Amino acid sequence: INSGSYTATVRTLSTVATRDIAQGIVHSKADILYIPYYTTTNGISSPAIASLSASTWTDIALTLPQNMIPIPLAEYGNYLAIGLKPKNAESENSVAMLWDRGADSFDNVHEEIDWGQESLELLEEIDGILVGISTFVGATTGDSINPKIVFKYWTPGMPRAKQFLEISLTSASVNAGNSLFWTKHKINNRILWMMSVEI
Repeated sequence: INSGSYTATVRTLSTVATRDIAQGIVHSKADILYIPYYTTTNGISSPAIASLSASTWTDIALTLPQNMIPIPLAEYGNYLAIGLKPKNAESENSVAMLWDRGADSFDNVHEEIDWGQESLELLEEIDGILVGISTFVGATTGDSINPKIVFKYWTPGMPRAKQFLEISLTSASVNAGNSLFWTKHKINNRILWMMSVEI
């Protein structure tokens, strides 16, 4: 929006054919749009955060670990909260990062929080607490662990996210197409999201 008029611009984040874009956010502290995305070229993953400040696009504002997939972003004070789930489910732990929105360097990542072996799908701040929703579907053959939705929280000083609720599922089918978690709303300090599971 410029002087009361709106100009739409199409921006291509990457020229590669395969890419997934998760829900972005305009950070209220700087009025900058941040968008998490994930590309794959010849089997090599390239997850990153893109940014738009005024009319300046930065395709790679922050480079993320290649073995992870970014999920929808959240504000956490002056930081940008970035949730990451493993590319190969349950192969390693999910994490949440607090980035100070500085240059593309992990020196500017203030905190890296262990979010456990479940697949982190959604992250949001409520009253200064970072809350995450994860799935565990027991992907390993012969896995006797029931599929579940896991709710965890984190506050500064905690060594890792702590579980406060678990919902057991009767089917390992969670969100066919894996896109329902990628939209959320925070209204009146409540998190609203879509989810398709069998309980």
